[in-house]
Amino acid sequence: AEHNIGCDVDAAAQVFRKIKTIVVDFNLSLIKSFSNEQVMEINTQNTILSEFHKQISKHLIEIIKMKNMKNYIICDAMAIHILISQFTSKKGNVEICTELG
Repeated sequence: AEHNIGCDVDAAAQVFRKIKTIVVDFNLSLIKSFSNEQVMEINTQNTILSEFHKQISKHLIEIIKMKNMKNYIICDAMAIHILISQFTSKKGNVEICTELG
């Protein structure tokens, strides 16, 4: 799940309570960006997740190539990488606040 869950906290609360969820914070993708080669490695694997990422990232990859950027800073790639690669997980808690203040 992406960390931009503030738009519908009730839906987020249900997801976190009912489904084992991996949260990838967008700030983490800014700190640890992927190289273009790493993104291509994800996209060339023969898996459903790889194909999914290839489709959702197509437009952004074109922009990155056009602007000759060196890094891919988006949490979609990180989420797919976590699902298809070895990784270290850390247990934690998510506090869901539905009231302001």
